[in-house]
Amino acid sequence: MTVTGNSLDIKQPTAAALRTELTKSLAAINRGVAGFEDFSPNGTAAIQSGDPARSLLYHALASPNVYPSPTSARTDADFPTLVELDTIENYIYSVAKMKLKDICMYSLTR
Repeated sequence: MTVTGNSLDIKQPTAAALRTELTKSLAAINRGVAGFEDFSPNGTAAIQSGDPARSLLYHALASPNVYPSPTSARTDADFPTLVELDTIENYIYSVAKMKLKDICMYSLTR
């Protein structure tokens, strides 16, 4: 990803290596890249355990301001479906390994 200065590499040989890569603290996130200006100033990783708003990967996929192709060539097929976004969101929460009671307390404090 250009926004990370290419410090994020999601091509990993194993699921464990991918998880490590997605959850590592990124050295830099360029919020000057179009579509990332409104990414959380507290976000530091592609996947922030239990917090979609601070997850760069989720922002890249969910934001209507992040475009995978030039303006003239965009179609609905260029953007993830709600099911795909839900899958990423579920992964973000699964990485947190919270118990149900913790999730309830977490949601009440937000």
